[in-house]
Amino acid sequence: MGSLPGSHFVRDYPDPSAAAYVEADLELQQFGTGGDRVGPLPGMGGGRATVTPGGEGLLVLPVGDDEVAVLALDRAEQLEPEEPGGAVDRVGAVGEALLELFVAVGRDRDRIDLHDGHGADSSLTPMPALSDVVSLLHGWYPPETADSWDAVGLVHGDPDQPVAKVLFAVDPTLEVAQEAAAWGADLLVVHHPLFLKPVHGFAATTPKGRTLATLAGAGCALLTAHTNADQALGGVSEAMATALGLTDVAPLLPAAGLAMDKLVVYVPVEQAEQLRTVLADAGAGRLGDYDNASFSTPGTGRFRPLAGANPTIGEVGRTEAVAEERIEAVLPRRLRATVVAAMLAAHPYETPAYDVVELADPGLGETGTGRIGNVEPTTLGEFAAAVAAALPQTAHGVRVGGDPDRAVRRVALCGGAGDFLLDTVARTDADVYVTSDLRHHPAGEFLERGGPALLDVAHWAAEWTWLPMVERRLRAALGDTVGTRVSTICTDPWQHRI
Repeated sequence: MGSLPGSHFVRDYPDPSAAAYVEADLELQQFGTGGDRVGPLPGMGGGRATVTPGGEGLLVLPVGDDEVAVLALDRAEQLEPEEPGGAVDRVGAVGEALLELFVAVGRDRDRIDLHDGHGADSSLTPMPALSDVVSLLHGWYPPETADSWDAVGLVHGDPDQPVAKVLFAVDPTLEVAQEAAAWGADLLVVHHPLFLKPVHGFAATTPKGRTLATLAGAGCALLTAHTNADQALGGVSEAMATALGLTDVAPLLPAAGLAMDKLVVYVPVEQAEQLRTVLADAGAGRLGDYDNASFSTPGTGRFRPLAGANPTIGEVGRTEAVAEERIEAVLPRRLRATVVAAMLAAHPYETPAYDVVELADPGLGETGTGRIGNVEPTTLGEFAAAVAAALPQTAHGVRVGGDPDRAVRRVALCGGAGDFLLDTVARTDADVYVTSDLRHHPAGEFLERGGPALLDVAHWAAEWTWLPMVERRLRAALGDTVGTRVSTICTDPWQHRI
């Protein structure tokens, strides 16, 4: 939020943790037109509290990282300017920070008008609700794309609560929760689930219970994006590829696209158009931004009705030849029963001839597990050093399996534990595979094949690369209505190397 020109005012908080003193000894002094910014305010609780001593409201709102604005609602009579350049009240316990005091001259609390003393009006954009932020994150990282065993989505929080600050972290540890509470975060977005396995309760006597209690006590919601963020565009592996300088990036194991079928049915020429319409109305023939898509070829259908048949065309015991069309249309597999039932109900024949063919996935999806791409020609040793420099420093470091002098041009990677992809990597043209948590025997047997080299990096460091990417994405979507921060607390379990 930019500074407003004109008169700005400051106030003294004798004890910023005591709301009773908010109104006490409020003396307003003009301190110039520079629009000083507001620094860190320990104990202010993120500026989310509204205080109304004596029925006259002072609303404290965050306007950026460690910044707040104090709005004196409907109290223009308090703001008679003092002599320009007059002394500023002491700030005291807030650590020499200055508070900007804006005057609300409007009555619409959802869109508060600001007056700077010189007739220039502006407005505050309302903070988004938690449900708005969740919708954005779920749009980018759909929960339905998570693995079946995973636990993702909103863990705790009121969807209607306003969100002014969002903290991003890899793990929902107690230390991270305490950081969120101290900063005044309204939402903590993490990669790893707090409750991956079912629990019977979350009392604060347990580590996970203490984490949730810390967040709940601070009014901070919790959201997890785990395997749904691993595969997505702008997800974990893609962020890691960006951090390591890969170009021409594609999924290492493309995600399966929408399961599709093709229906082939034969119908007399006279009823072909009607049947095409029925198929389209049932959901067949939709391709991207097109619908009513089908293909028809003319031909001749031959059949002989047997005893008991009730033929629409022809007679029992006599072979019939009919001018027919072969109609082909694709459809989502989930609509198979609906489309086939609609076709059978509309077809003029008692027993239509038709085929349902399951279509193979072409493997061209933009999302998927891991990534593979190119780097400028280098050696394994040089590339390992570049990886170490690109990732956050950990005690784990970068473990190298392979000849340090071997050429590296093509790189495969997977954010997080990736030894389940070793067989997939072996079938690629990658020179090196970068991942985490490689076990002794699978790694050794992989290297014995003489294929790609291996780089094993810290799990936390690899997945941390996603945090700045999703932070930028959220800021781009919500602008200055929210403050964001990426936690730099290293939650890798291996803290020391002897």
